[in-house]
Amino acid sequence: CHEGDRCIDRQTWKEQTPAAQGSWWPAWQQRLEAHSLGREAPPPLGAPDKGYESLCDSPGTYVLMQ
Repeated sequence: CHEGDRCIDRQTWKEQTPAAQGSWWPAWQQRLEAHSLGREAPPPLGAPDKGYESLCDSPGTYVLMQ
């Protein structure tokens, strides 16, 4: 931290912050849902406009190789 910053050093944070049980993922998902504009379909694979066509659907053919 620099003087005037609104932050604390990691040791102070560790000493002042109570341990939380469980996963942080549910809280992160709630925050994302509260601050996002909603779900959106992902863009298509590849970049056809740049000459890069998608080779195949996910997960790819390499996972089937033995």
